[in-house]
Amino acid sequence: MAPQTYIQTINSLTPLQRKIILFSKYKSLELDIKNYTALPSLLRQELNDHQFSLLSIELVRLFYSNDKQTVKALFRTYSGDLFESVLMRYEDGRNSACVSSMIGCPLNCSFCATGKMGFTANLDEFEISDQVIFWANFLKKEKEKITNVVYMGMGEPLLNLDNVLNSIKIITDKNYFGLGQKHITVSTAGIVKRIDQLTLSDFNGNLAISLHSPFQKIREEIMPIAKLNKLSDLMDSVYRFEESKKTRITLEYILINGINMNESDANKLADITKGHNFLVNLIPYNKVAGCDYKRPSNNQVFKFYRLLKSLKINVTLRLGMGYDNNSSCGQLTTINYDKFKKISTTES
Repeated sequence: MAPQTYIQTINSLTPLQRKIILFSKYKSLELDIKNYTALPSLLRQELNDHQFSLLSIELVRLFYSNDKQTVKALFRTYSGDLFESVLMRYEDGRNSACVSSMIGCPLNCSFCATGKMGFTANLDEFEISDQVIFWANFLKKEKEKITNVVYMGMGEPLLNLDNVLNSIKIITDKNYFGLGQKHITVSTAGIVKRIDQLTLSDFNGNLAISLHSPFQKIREEIMPIAKLNKLSDLMDSVYRFEESKKTRITLEYILINGINMNESDANKLADITKGHNFLVNLIPYNKVAGCDYKRPSNNQVFKFYRLLKSLKINVTLRLGMGYDNNSSCGQLTTINYDKFKKISTTES
């Protein structure tokens, strides 16, 4: 068996052998090929001799937050590229896997470290779904389970829509991982045509919009993609998704000092959300190297939160989860990890 990528190896097997591997991997979370006794012993030995990994991604390093609630993983693909993924553990028992869909990101949002990397490649369906399996296996050792998956890691999920949807099929298949679609959230910076494609797809999970301002001009300043996707068109596409899927929409809103926390912002948010099943999720800006934005004080944050509440807006506030290990919103990047890269020995 010549060196080959994960997908090439999987595709070289018989349909029955593939089914056995995928069932054991996704259903039983078994990641040691030697324990796949339903496979011929010769095949197991051959796969083991060629160092075939049941995961299409390789763990390089784990980073823990001080409170252990957030764990960040640095992964390497078969091609040698690096990316990050995050496990968020909540006090109410929820465990959310925050998965990446790209290596880097082409959107270059001004507050985001991932965007400063530029775009390297899309992750394939297994490289995405295997992040969930890694975290599920991680939790299995502590007798816990993944309860939610959020496509909010590195990259713009809707620009890699086919692989994202295929990965969702894998992790929601009742014969495999079996996670309910209502426990999955796909996030987007607001690409109108792709939201409409998602609306027409079989996806029946949740949608999160990186809004960050209710005004077109400000969105264009902090999110270049907004120049090609007008706010009015964006909200129309979101309303269509809401009506079609009958689900709540989350509007992610990073609080940047002096940029998007005025009374006019609050009033405009009230206009946008009125009559709709929306949740505004406030996230104080997380420091990113090379960015001059300032994080607001806690007093400013709570003042804006209370203002939204007074306007009858359904709002939540997320303070600091993963901030001390650079795994908070907008902080994922591999710029400083060149020493972990390696030249790939796989065939293309």
